[in-house]
Amino acid sequence: MAVKNTYKIIIDGEDYTNYAIFPIKSANLLDERLDECYISLRHVKKQSFKTCVFARIFC
Repeated sequence: MAVKNTYKIIIDGEDYTNYAIFPIKSANLLDERLDECYISLRHVKKQSFKTCVFARIFC
């Protein structure tokens, strides 16, 4: 039985939800500008992402 992601990952307007292989690791710090999140993606055709690209995660 496959495990289905319960979140959605959008990076630069493209959906990468099916490429996430581990749970999302995030930290909500006191200053919301410093919040961070780590996502492990696998088998993505894109070599690298531009710096400061817009990313959204829906839980």
